[in-house]
Amino acid sequence: EQGTLPRYQGLSIYEKEYLAVIAAVDQWRPYLQSAEFIIKTDQRSLVYLQEQ
Repeated sequence: EQGTLPRYQGLSIYEKEYLAVIAAVDQWRPYLQSAEFIIKTDQRSLVYLQEQ
């Protein structure tokens, strides 16, 4: 995969998608931390995200 950092190459698609969500939440933390929010995704690999 071109453009992928070597430390992430061995991860599954699910793990990569999950890390992308975590990175986005971390980046937007100042705006999100004052209230509850819902993450919506159409990625089938993240269906069980809520259970994490």
